[in-house]
Amino acid sequence: MGRAKNKIKHLFTALLLLCCLSSTLLVPMAHATGAIEVSLPVKQISSGVAAPPGEVFTYQLTPQTPNAPMPMGSDDLFSMDGNTETQITFRFHTAGIYAYTLHCITADLSGYTVDRQVYTIEVYISDDLRFSTVVEMKDNIKVPELVFEHKYQDDSTTQVPPKPRPPRPPNGGNGPKTGDFSHPALWITLIAVSATLLLLLLFIGWRGKKRKPSGRGKK
Repeated sequence: MGRAKNKIKHLFTALLLLCCLSSTLLVPMAHATGAIEVSLPVKQISSGVAAPPGEVFTYQLTPQTPNAPMPMGSDDLFSMDGNTETQITFRFHTAGIYAYTLHCITADLSGYTVDRQVYTIEVYISDDLRFSTVVEMKDNIKVPELVFEHKYQDDSTTQVPPKPRPPRPPNGGNGPKTGDFSHPALWITLIAVSATLLLLLLFIGWRGKKRKPSGRGKK
């Protein structure tokens, strides 16, 4: 009986140790199979005069880290219209540094200046599945959020530069319509002086003929 009790006791002890060992092994396995969700807001702004409310812009999210998870329920493309905001949500299962780039791939639109900014997104996942994110513009400039601003200007509101005005004539625009803007008073004066001189010469000639004696009375 004593030996049987000892065997049962040893067996119970072995089972207890096995359970304890299994529990210690299951803890990291449960940790490894955990996940954390990271959501990043993306804002779209259509600024300007009378921007069309339904214009759609498409964005591409490109992973820069091999095997980096993509947003839940979507691929690398997503679209937004008007002034709106959306969330891109990732699910990470393992620690690491995951990098992405985000930019607008919509072609040029009439009246729009499309925002061609390229953002770099870095997500840091720690061993205990905590995270932090860093968003950068070009030249490694850190920014607090992802914002795309598309500026719109209606073609009908575009100001046309005024045509250059022709030079104003010296006499205030009262010259002849032939394109000769010279002062007519000068020509009138010259004509009057010429006529006066001509009349004076004719008068002097007439007086001279009148005073000249006639040759009929000479012998």
